Amino acid sequence: MEMDEAERGAQEEEEEEVQECASEQGPSASFVVDTENAATIAENSVAVKLSLLVNGIVQQTQTAMENFLSAINEIDASSSDVIEDIHQTRACALERKTKLEEDRDRFQRAACKVLDMLNVTSLMNVPNGDYSSAKEDSSQ
Repeated sequence: MEMDEAERGAQEEEEEEVQECASEQGPSASFVVDTENAATIAENSVAVKLSLLVNGIVQQTQTAMENFLSAINEIDASSSDVIEDIHQTRACALERKTKLEEDRDRFQRAACKVLDMLNVTSLMNVPNGDYSSAKEDSSQ
């Protein structure tokens, strides 16, 4: 966390006052003030380091979230394409099924007609009009 100019100015004024007070009291007071300054500088240094660390983590998190969002959008687009392909394939399969059922029905009708024609033909070839034996032969 960086200090704005007003805070810096206030801190500088405070340090000047402490220095003036220390010079009035002699060298031993200067040592006390220097120790206090060192502690303040150390605290500020730790605060700056922590602030930089937190800012770095926040930036990494934001970057990761942006990457995840990009991946989510890509997956969403791909899933939409896959769903569309599934619907098209299903429609094609239903059309093919309908066509195959129509073909099956047509072939069954044709087969029945052929069988009817063969049945009639076999009845026509019966000698002396004895249709009872022809019916028995055709039913077997």
